[in-house]
Amino acid sequence: MLAYSVTTVDLDQNKKTAELFIQAIADTGSGPNEPKKLTVAVPGDSGVQFAPDGRSVLFLSGRENGQQIWLADFDPATGETSNPKKLTAISTEADNALWTPDGRSVVFTSSVHPDCPAIGPADDGVGDKCNADRDKARAESKVKAQVFTHSCTGIGITSLEKSAATFSSLRWRGGGMRDLTPNDPHDVPPFSLEGGGGFAIAPDSKELAFTENLDEVPAISTSASIFTLDLTNPAAKPVKVSTSAGGNFNPAYSPDGKWLAGVRRNGGLRER
Repeated sequence: MLAYSVTTVDLDQNKKTAELFIQAIADTGSGPNEPKKLTVAVPGDSGVQFAPDGRSVLFLSGRENGQQIWLADFDPATGETSNPKKLTAISTEADNALWTPDGRSVVFTSSVHPDCPAIGPADDGVGDKCNADRDKARAESKVKAQVFTHSCTGIGITSLEKSAATFSSLRWRGGGMRDLTPNDPHDVPPFSLEGGGGFAIAPDSKELAFTENLDEVPAISTSASIFTLDLTNPAAKPVKVSTSAGGNFNPAYSPDGKWLAGVRRNGGLRER
């Protein structure tokens, strides 16, 4: 089965609407397989992925309280989806969701306020409430002026009040949610025109690889580095593994987990 998104452009209304489809791709000998809409999805949903065991689908939806991660049952025999349920309910929303290969967790990104308490299994909602209160105060403030502390670029600008992207891990079969890069003031991963999450999970689900730019002024820097993080140890800190200067992006593990590839000006591989 293939799951994918189709975006319809309405020029008169000046808007784009994405919808999720599913289509059998195996040759059954009975003619072409026709695509059909994912029954649990609504217009605007995105990021559909099959679970490693093929019996669930994950997708992103803004149908309730901003963009969150949703999960639905999938029947491989019929291609039907059912029982959609929301996995996340965080005020800062969720993006770039990715299954761990063992199917036990989902890693995703969210823009948080770095000085708020890190979200974790034992924080009793304090971290999320802090982020929600900050965003509400900003939205309700009559003062809309901002103090810019970083250089402007042709793409965007970074202000004093900008939140930083962070990785979180959700153990959806129990265990709650954990911030993987707590209180980090940098965007992890940094903005990329290529889109995507800019991270990868090792085949054994025990390690995360991601890109981060630690320079003081990221807007005028290309010195992004690749880091790895031990997912089995809650106290583990990121470890820099790329050694070349310049930009190092889009880490990817080999199927056997022995190599970690990264994109840079002159290419390269690192043996683990």
